[in-house]
Formats: sequence, C-alpha cells, structure tokens
Amino acid sequence: MQYESESPKGSIFQPNNSTDTANALVVDAWLEAALDSSGDIDVFSIYAESAGLIRLNFGNSLTTATPIWRIDLLNYDGDYLSVLGANNFGTPMVSGTANSGKSLLVSGLSSAVSIGSRFTFSTTEADSVIYTVVDASRPSGGQSTLTLDKSLTATPTEETPLVFAPTQISVAGLTGGNTSLTTSVSAAGNYFFKVSAENWQSDSYLLKASFVATTETLLNDTKVLAVQEGNRLQANAWMTGALTTPTDVDTWVFTTAAASDFSIDFSASSGNDNSPAWEISLSQWSGAPLTTLQGVILGGSVGSSGSYSIDNERYSSGGTFVVSVKAATGTYDSGAYTLRLRGDSLDLNDTPIMTVGSVSSGVANQPVQTAESNSLEVSIASKISRLALKDLFTISDADVIAGTQTLSYKVWLSTVQNQTATGQIQIEGEPTAYSNGSLMSASQMAKAFLVAGTDEGDLSLGIQAFDSSWTADSDNSGSSALMYQTIKLVGASNSNLVNLSGSVRFWKNNDIKLDDVLITAPEQNPVVSGEKVTGGFTINNLSAEAATPIALNAAKSITVTEPSQAGINLSDVLGALKVYLDKDKSSPFKYIASDFDGNGKVELTDVLSLLKFYLKKPNAPVQPSWTFIDAADVSESGISGPIAGLISKSATQAHAIDVDLSSTSTVELVGVLRGDVDGSWTPPSS
Repeated sequence: MQYESESPKGSIFQPNNSTDTANALVVDAWLEAALDSSGDIDVFSIYAESAGLIRLNFGNSLTTATPIWRIDLLNYDGDYLSVLGANNFGTPMVSGTANSGKSLLVSGLSSAVSIGSRFTFSTTEADSVIYTVVDASRPSGGQSTLTLDKSLTATPTEETPLVFAPTQISVAGLTGGNTSLTTSVSAAGNYFFKVSAENWQSDSYLLKASFVATTETLLNDTKVLAVQEGNRLQANAWMTGALTTPTDVDTWVFTTAAASDFSIDFSASSGNDNSPAWEISLSQWSGAPLTTLQGVILGGSVGSSGSYSIDNERYSSGGTFVVSVKAATGTYDSGAYTLRLRGDSLDLNDTPIMTVGSVSSGVANQPVQTAESNSLEVSIASKISRLALKDLFTISDADVIAGTQTLSYKVWLSTVQNQTATGQIQIEGEPTAYSNGSLMSASQMAKAFLVAGTDEGDLSLGIQAFDSSWTADSDNSGSSALMYQTIKLVGASNSNLVNLSGSVRFWKNNDIKLDDVLITAPEQNPVVSGEKVTGGFTINNLSAEAATPIALNAAKSITVTEPSQAGINLSDVLGALKVYLDKDKSSPFKYIASDFDGNGKVELTDVLSLLKFYLKKPNAPVQPSWTFIDAADVSESGISGPIAGLISKSATQAHAIDVDLSSTSTVELVGVLRGDVDGSWTPPSS
C-alpha cells in the first residue's frame, strides 16, 4: 500500500496540494490518503507515455449518501478532459458575441444537447467554471440556445469550443464503494488528479490509476503477436495504427465478457471512399469470419470511413474477436487510421490486477519479477513449517466483484539456481501435492499452503490468476500478470510453546459472551485442542511459526426443539428474503446469518429452508448452526473475505481465523447463528 506524502503512515511528510508538489501514482497500485481539513487539497499525478486512456479508481468505506469528495482530472494547463465515451454533440462552439447571463447560443451541433449535460469552454486559461445545461432549444441549422445553471462569468469569444462531460465527479460515502473515471489523452505528458472536500470528513480514501496506450504495438502482424504485445481494442476509444509497408498487417484483438450488440468503426483522414486503400477483416479467434444475421460476411475494402455492427443474436455469448487491417489490393496508404470499438451494452473482459507486496500489475500474462521476499522456517521432525498462499498476494477483478465471473489460479514453485532448498504446494484435504501449473480453484487457493523442506535456501514462487472467461485459445485478457517472489527458507527457531486465550461475543450484542466454544488448531502437528471457559477459551502449547499465522477452527453445538430457541421467528424469514433480494445491506453479519445452509452465498433455497424450519415442517432440510469470525477481520467497511475484498450476498465466507503467535497471545471471535437474521437470539437461562 502506498500513502500520500502528507500521511503519518508514510515515510515522509510534505504537502501535496499543488501540481508542483503532486504525489506521483504508481500505476495499478492503491494509494491511501485523507484530507486534513475542509480546505485541504490532495494532488496526484500520472505520466502518460503516449496517447492513451487514463483510468482512476476511487474507493472509500463511508456509509453516507452525502457527497464527501470532489475529484478533478486535469491536464498540465489546468483544463478538464472529457469522460471517455461521452457525447460531445458534434463540434459545438460559441455563436455570436452577445451572449450573457444564463443564455448561450451554440452552433456546430449534430444533435440536441441533453438536459443535465455539463461543459467548459476551451480557452488558453485554466478551467475554473463548469456549466450545466438546464434547458435547450431544438437545434436548427446546427444551432441551439442553451439555458445554463449559472450566469456566464464573461462574454465568451465567438467560435470558442465547448468541451462536454468534463472529468469531474462527486463521490459519496458508500460501503465498499468504488467509483471510476476514464478519459482519453491525445499526447504524452503529466496529468493530475485533484481531490478536494465537498462535505469534509477526515476519513481516508483510496486511489488507483492505470494507463493504456491507444497506439498500435510494434509487433502485431498475427493474432498471436497481438496477444503477446497487448494490441487490444479498448471500449469507446479510438485506437491509432498505420501500415508501415504495402505487405504489413495490423491485427487487433478483444474479448467480451458477455454477449452484446457492438460496432467497430474505421476512420482515416487520408482515405478516399472512391479509392479504398485498406482491407478490413473481422473474425472469431477460431478464424471464422463474423457475419450478419443473414450470413453476410462483415468487412471488406474501406476508404475514409466504415462501420460494422455485430448482433448479439448472431453471437450469443462472450468471446475473443480479431480485427485485421491490411492494404487493399493494388493500393497502399501509409497514413494513420483509427479504429473504435463501441456499444451501449458492450462489456469487455476485465484483466485481473495482481499485487505482491508493493508491486502491482494489470498487464495480462506479463511475467513480473517483483523482488519481494518472505521468510519461512525450514520444517523439522517436530514441526511442519508452511505459508498460506492466499496471504502472499491480493487480486482484484471488476467482473469477479460484480459476481459475473470467478477466479482460478496457477502456481509455480521451484528452487533458485545454485540453491538446495526444497518445498511443495499442498492443498489441505487433498492426498497428493499440487503439480506446478495445474489449474487451482478459488476454494482450493483458500486452503493451499507452501510447505517448507528441511534445507535452507531460496525458492521462487510464481502465482497467476485467471477469470472464468479465460481459455488457452483467447487473447489472454482473462489472465493476470505472472508475479514472482522469493521464499527464503531459514533455520528453525527453538522458541517456547505459546499459550493463547480468547473471548467470544455475539454479533448483535457485545455484552452477550458465548460459552462452550471449542477451539482447535488443525495445522499444528499434532492437532491441538483448546479448553472451554466461560465467555471464551484457552488453547495451550501452540508451536509458534514466526513466518506465518496459524489457523484456528471454532465450533459450538446447538440443539433446539423450537425455532424460538435459536431466536428464529417470521422476521428472520422476511429478513433473509430482503437480503436475497438486495433490499437489506445494513450489516455484513446479516449476509452470514441469511446463508442458512452455509454454502457461501445467500440463495432462494436459504429463504425457503428457513421458512420450513420456522413453520416446524417435518424433515426440514437445514438446522441452525453457529459460525465464527475473527474480530480483527471486522471493520467499518465490512467483513474481510477469504482472499481479498469483503463478504457479500454472493460470497458469505469470511477470512480464516488466523493468529500471529509472534505478536499476540489473545484473540476475539464473533459468533453468528445462521438463521437468526435479526440477531434476537439470547442465551438459554441456566
């Protein structure tokens, strides 16, 4: 995690309230910051290496709908850019020299200006005012009179261009909220994110910026080279290429996450429609040409412009597509051309972003030597030493967060050259060791460990994530970077055994302490069990592994003859239904309590099973059960998931209960009774 230069968590302290003192963002890495006062401004910069797309992700953990922050994306001159894909309504400009007050005559329109549209004037001065259109007359001859939300600060010069959809957003506090902003830049240079207060609060926020070039890569003659070099079309962005020789071929690829209608546009300023100089072909990854619903092949010769529409009734699922550009027979134009992929419902596949330590990458299939390392004691006869793989990286994928895709993984473990250290990957509950490069599910990753051998030295560990769109025959957009780190096996310590104590409370009422909770440490060799005490537990003689936390299991039995003994009534059934229908997101504990069968997600079957239990139907398929969460994984943002992110309706499994015995001897657990959605359970009287 990075921190702004003003943050006390960082290594330095200096202001970052201007472009001169802006903090440079590391691409694809989260940075934490906070506004110190209502007048504070935080400024961050990103360097674009060429024309391309800049994307900002902004996250926070507040729970208010009130706008808290304002974010401006500006160029070096202090001018706003335009939000990618926004309608600019033609080439709008000021008409006449007598505009004043809240009235503005505009010419150059190709369509009516939408009410609520926002714009700035493109002048030599830095932008200072954003105007909002509250009314607009019907265009006539490309002209329309706009009524604005505020008076013009001065009479604008005739033919001054209007820039619609300026890159400014207001962000409210939303639990687990993540707001994004994407713009296209036409040239290399520094660009700036300015964060200021709309309704100041001192809470921290998170920023992450990424950059994708919109110019073709050097090598892209085939689809394989296009994949290797990342020559991909981006949604709603004009991508630029040029044929360097008469025999050159430019190949572009893209993958959709789901079926949708979309179009591919071609434009070339040097082209001539009467003498087409380019040949466009569109195909699936298999090589089959794209066709219309009637079977007509899309593509062909093109001059200055062309457009090709793909219908989701013809291609009813997501897939990888290939666009090739070459010289038309008997002609050649070395001038630049542009391609644009667009569609109102277009859903391009999102590449998983992997982070190891302080190093992040969102480049598909990119091998990255992170120079990050972790230490692990060698195994000895009395103790098997291991590291949980899920603690060695984090992963973020927008499609996975949205619940439309899942993740799987591949892992590679090898001995560093001239070293003798050994190790293996083991998945808890599986009889054989993991084989390098095998596909591992998310549930397997949650219980996968690197087990140390008995010799000291260095191991190389590579981890790569894949979303469910990925196949071997695709453009690899569903694969993350392959991130390598070093695992240093060090001599085993002779530390004393550690005793651990803990308390257990009920999620709805902190004053209710839970008795008779059995704690076990299944990773210990041999397995260690705890002793039940009033309101908690003790577990003794744990072998502390300095390099990794140990996992604990918690269990509490419950036997009921009446639903009320489990705190279950009709309000719980209705509460579970509201959670299932996304009508109640007030507490992450309700996600867990509504997952009556404990299968990791809230489904209609949970609601029906809970109803059957409440109605005391014979042979009710599910009974109430206790589950426990580490209090350290509970925050204002929510409850941590098993690998990354927060639990939700579709992913109710919480992070494992793990304890670093080198730094703590106590732990607090929180109990949730599945089925008791409103938390009305009370302990039985003695």
